[in-house]
Amino acid sequence: LSIDDAGGMARDGDWLYLLSHDGLLRTVDISDRNNPTIVHELDGLKNPWGLVLADDLAYVADNTLGVVVVDRSQPDTPYILDTIQTAGGAQDLVIGNDHLFVAVGTAGVDTFSLQNPAGPISVGTTELGGAVISVSFAENRLWATNQERVLVVDAATPSALQPLGFEDTPSWAMHVQAVDSH
Repeated sequence: LSIDDAGGMARDGDWLYLLSHDGLLRTVDISDRNNPTIVHELDGLKNPWGLVLADDLAYVADNTLGVVVVDRSQPDTPYILDTIQTAGGAQDLVIGNDHLFVAVGTAGVDTFSLQNPAGPISVGTTELGGAVISVSFAENRLWATNQERVLVVDAATPSALQPLGFEDTPSWAMHVQAVDSH
């Protein structure tokens, strides 16, 4: 497929969900790997960057709107359930410990409880220094990057994140991916 301005994507079985910075979330049937087919284009987003899937939902980090909750129980007709404002422009997100952690630029990380998955509730914002642009989660640790360093945060209590340390990077750190405790 040729998609201009493609952004984040996530796969669930034979479905690929693909964001583009023109405000669309495309649902792509990839059951035939040689012939992927766009089955739906959901508009209503403004500046989407990343998404994460959980059961029949997708959470979209939209730099303009915040967190957009999408019902994808019917892949050929997903729809927006809710839009939740964030403390800054949402650029990336990850799920851990039944919470949604959202990279929100200079505001740091917004944390949302997923006790009600269709209606995330804010439980706090943690400033980490610099503009947080990417997050990842593993083993009760939240990893983040702010372009200049990689940071690790104790997330055992998601509503009270505790910075543990950081490592400066020699060049721009744009994404982070946790693997086990690293």
